[in-house]
Amino acid sequence: MKLEKLWVLLLAVLLLGVVTGCSTADDDDSTGNDDDDDSAPGDDDSGDDDDSAPGDDDSAPGDDDSAPGDDDTGDDDDTGDDDDSTPEPCDQVYTGAFTITNSDDVATLTPYCEITQSLIVDAPGLTDVLLPNLTTVGGYLQVTSNEHLVSFSLPALEEVGYATWFSENPSLTTLSVPSLSVLGHLTVAENTSLTSFDFSGLTVVGGGGMSVTDNPALTSCAFPSLENVGNIGGSLNVMNNQVLSSLSLPALSFAGGGFAVRDNPELAQCLVDAIQAQVEAAQGSSLGSSSHDNNDACICEEVDGVLEASCD
Repeated sequence: MKLEKLWVLLLAVLLLGVVTGCSTADDDDSTGNDDDDDSAPGDDDSGDDDDSAPGDDDSAPGDDDSAPGDDDTGDDDDTGDDDDSTPEPCDQVYTGAFTITNSDDVATLTPYCEITQSLIVDAPGLTDVLLPNLTTVGGYLQVTSNEHLVSFSLPALEEVGYATWFSENPSLTTLSVPSLSVLGHLTVAENTSLTSFDFSGLTVVGGGGMSVTDNPALTSCAFPSLENVGNIGGSLNVMNNQVLSSLSLPALSFAGGGFAVRDNPELAQCLVDAIQAQVEAAQGSSLGSSSHDNNDACICEEVDGVLEASCD
């Protein structure tokens, strides 16, 4: 009996050792460190990844290999260096001239970035024209006699081949062509509701010169980038604008065909004289005496580098 009890006790000790040893081989995926015994069921064989730790690189949210629109160029997570949202360059060209007569015509022309010939707006019932993609008009641009046109905007337009007219649009209050840099001639005339405009990118007006005339509500006339008018004879004319009080031409250095700023009763004559002196000094020749009949009851002083007028 004693010998049988001894054998049973010895067998129990051996079985306990086997069970204890096996418990260190099985990966239970619930500990911080993987046991990497390569034989345990569910062992992920990836070092200390226990398949429950946040940040597993094959399944983490935002993994750039599964993101919609991923360009597969490195560590792109669609919030940084992803270029998939860059707009495609415009290559739509309309061959010939185009006349806008209604809103359907505006919608038709909206995708185009170039018109090879002229653009005319002849739409008495139209209130708004916005062509966000148009960069080039090969011929002339004519916006005249549109009774109800309130807003005209070509934010991307850079070039017009010939002349540009904005005239006799009685309801026009917004005129914005900020990227236009070079054209042959410019007229802004007889727009009875227009108080200001945006030609902030305009640098050169060719031989046809430019005229800003007979705009009874116009208070500000500014061409901040304009350098050259009438390189082959065209003049600069700002006339008969009854409430015009601000004229800004800080970059103007040449007026080949003359400089006529007159009959603007609210515009300080001393400002006009200063601009004329600026141009005459730059081009080395006189512009004559065509600028007159503006407001003589003003005193001009320089404030922080800008000439300002004080009028009685």
